[in-house]
Amino acid sequence: MKDKAIRALLRVREREYEETLRFMAAAIQLLDAASGRVKCAEEALVQERDIALSPLAEDAAVEHYAAWLPHGQKALQVALDEMNRQTAETARARSTMIMARAALKAVQTLDEQRALQKRLATLKAEQNTLDDFGGQTASPDQKKGR
Repeated sequence: MKDKAIRALLRVREREYEETLRFMAAAIQLLDAASGRVKCAEEALVQERDIALSPLAEDAAVEHYAAWLPHGQKALQVALDEMNRQTAETARARSTMIMARAALKAVQTLDEQRALQKRLATLKAEQNTLDDFGGQTASPDQKKGR
């Protein structure tokens, strides 16, 4: 693979990886928000229950709780469903990020190997030049190995 092609592919993979990082960050934010909504719904259930079970509660508070409970449970279920969707989306984003990082690393390794091959070829050419130069300046006795 030519150097230009490797460099172009490297830039593409870097952009892809950066995009997956942004996607992952957004997924984490949405998951945090969904988790917050679950916590609020749970706290509302506990708070309403505590009010209804209070020894000071009047019948109206208990009746209000009985009427409100299905709505509170529904709100909790909706929040849990959203949190589950966001958990799956975050897992998908993580998977995509891992694959993009692996693809980037593969191209980086290829680039490093290509650079090493070029360096070795340069060193070999320099060594051949030195060997040729050394062979031209050696005395006839040195050439025979004496």
